[in-house]
Amino acid sequence: MSDNLAHILSNIGRPNILLVGDFMLDKYIWGEVKRISQEAPIPVLNVTSEEARPGGAGSVANNLAHLGANVCAGGEAKVLPGTFENGMGHVAHTIGHMMHLAIRKAVHKGG
Repeated sequence: MSDNLAHILSNIGRPNILLVGDFMLDKYIWGEVKRISQEAPIPVLNVTSEEARPGGAGSVANNLAHLGANVCAGGEAKVLPGTFENGMGHVAHTIGHMMHLAIRKAVHKGG
């Protein structure tokens, strides 16, 4: 089965894909927990690094482009102020062509 799939994928070439969806920015925070908060049973994180990556349809577009597809993407982007260039701009550069994105203010989940 896997040999057949590998054969199919090797012969697929550079397909043209139109991707329409919700684009968002995923934020990752790394650190170390050394204690639990006295006020509540919550770990206190000492942040060592942060990273923003394309999420939702942006992640799919990025993956397809890295697999060799010609991707044309469009849809709605949900971003926090000042973050579009860091995440979605990277996707636009990677895939080479983005159609109109309706930019909407994102809900910030987290501290």
